[in-house]
Amino acid sequence: MIKNWLASFMVTTVAIVAVVILAPLNPSAEFLAAEVFGTDIYYDVMVTDDSQTITAGSLKIVAETATEYHEIPLEVGRQTGNFATLFPNTEYRVSVKASYGFGEGTLAKSTLVTAADYGGRITGWEMIPPDPLMQYEMVSYQVTTSYNDLKNKITEVNLKFAYLYQEELPTDGTDPVILEYNTIPITEFNQTSLLEFIPDMNVRVYLVLEAVLVSTETVILDQLHFDTPMRLYASLYVSDVGPNYVMASIYPDFSFRTDIVYTVELVRNGEVLQTQDVVYEGAGQSMEQETIIRFEGLLTASKYHLRLVAKYVDLDTGQGITEELYFLDVWTTMDYELTISGTRSETIYFVELTLDDSNAVLSGFTYYVYELVGTQEIYYSYGSITMQTGMDNLQHGTSEIVISLGTAYKIEIYATKTIDPQTSFPWCLVGELTG
Repeated sequence: MIKNWLASFMVTTVAIVAVVILAPLNPSAEFLAAEVFGTDIYYDVMVTDDSQTITAGSLKIVAETATEYHEIPLEVGRQTGNFATLFPNTEYRVSVKASYGFGEGTLAKSTLVTAADYGGRITGWEMIPPDPLMQYEMVSYQVTTSYNDLKNKITEVNLKFAYLYQEELPTDGTDPVILEYNTIPITEFNQTSLLEFIPDMNVRVYLVLEAVLVSTETVILDQLHFDTPMRLYASLYVSDVGPNYVMASIYPDFSFRTDIVYTVELVRNGEVLQTQDVVYEGAGQSMEQETIIRFEGLLTASKYHLRLVAKYVDLDTGQGITEELYFLDVWTTMDYELTISGTRSETIYFVELTLDDSNAVLSGFTYYVYELVGTQEIYYSYGSITMQTGMDNLQHGTSEIVISLGTAYKIEIYATKTIDPQTSFPWCLVGELTG
């Protein structure tokens, strides 16, 4: 804001600058679940701290009464756990606490009352990294369970597990029908069990903790499911290069999540020069539909890199993920000039090529002919075009293509582009004719 004050033939200008200080966002926590099983309290909590204001080592979950205090350290993200063997029939205040600049604060809280019977919970799971020497990627998980039986009503406890591939899951959001489970006996009140041979290929693992009572009744103490880490099968290929452009084909993977953003980056000397995004555009798009990416305005005969990254939110932790999938070398070509012309008679399509290419970039010319019937392109024929050097030091090539009277055609002309003796790109589209 500028105000001018006038007095006694003197003009003085005073500038008032408004400074806006944005306070960082406070951290937050949410109980996804907080439940009592017997004398144990189980929690499933999500903590977010986008501004990274939580003091290191201060994040914790607390269960307390007037005479008791229990705490367990936490980390940002999603975590599960339990307070075991608490007093029965007792009300506990459960809260998530942390220090973040102005002393300790409470991020979330709940009140729970322990029971005086039996109960159990699947308290956590952790993946064991796959063996790199195995031909097929399989992983194992360590699953921790806890149960209590204050009145000796339980005779047997088992952990059952099964898995389904993402494409096998119901699309209407209902629970799947699982006909067969693997069973692990639970012989200790607090036990760690090993789940082996789980495919590391986008599967959902289902866990059920069951107890058999003295009455022979089978009851479910707890059940849950979790997904193995997401594996994306997108791909990136260099499809064409020129003196000042590169083209690539990306095949995104939207097979089980459509909220992923794929980004192709053009990189030179470690600097990202251009980017293009590929997103899911709706039900009409194939889950692996090819998308053509083109970067222009590049230096002639220069080396670049193409980097494909996927950006998404981890559903377990709520954190944003940027995952590099491909990193490719690519070169632009030396200069060349290609002229394509076509003349059609009733039954012959005459094609002529003229090439100024002292750097020998283009070679191996072929053509494909398609009949145009409505909106369809129907394959008709193909052939090659031989190039010869003329008196003008230019290369010339011709082809006479037999066609049918009264039918429209499209002719696509391809060539191999050579960067050096070790690097070439075959089947590059260099031009087309229609008529």
